[in-house]
Amino acid sequence: MPRGNFLNGNRGLFKNGEDRRRTGGFKVGHKSYRKPAISKEERLKRQRMIRNTEEYRNKQREKRKTSEWQEKWGKNYYNKPKVRNNRRNNQLKRYFGITLEEYNTLFIKQSGLCAICFKSETIKQFGKIKPLSVDHCHKTNKIRGLLCSSCNVGLGHFKDDILLLGSAKKYLIENNGN
Repeated sequence: MPRGNFLNGNRGLFKNGEDRRRTGGFKVGHKSYRKPAISKEERLKRQRMIRNTEEYRNKQREKRKTSEWQEKWGKNYYNKPKVRNNRRNNQLKRYFGITLEEYNTLFIKQSGLCAICFKSETIKQFGKIKPLSVDHCHKTNKIRGLLCSSCNVGLGHFKDDILLLGSAKKYLIENNGN
């Protein structure tokens, strides 16, 4: 019997005569002949349904009360120096392509002061003084220095345009009021 002979009506059979349509076109032992996996959306939907049950929520509440969980994941987890440094290092790598050591080298080189106003950072975030912001060229991604929040925002509003900054300087000189 010729394989794939459409004229003879054999198009749904394997060489040995097994029905191909029943297996989705694959032999039963073939790796592709499996039950189709559920979609990601369906899996997430099932997980949400489980999380919304009262039993699951109570179990999670009890789990969070244990001292073991508190010690590992509690309020003080993100305040541990190792975790805080890892998070900061990952942020610096992701956004600016520098490590925490390179940031600290720049910080020491600038004596902990802003590269524009030569003052230390004064803005607080979560009860602590923010670290100096990394200033970089948006065209070349080259790091220019560390700035306080005020200078960083000001530079951002002027869109790194030297002519615009020059006209702002001229305006301030002309309208100083003295």
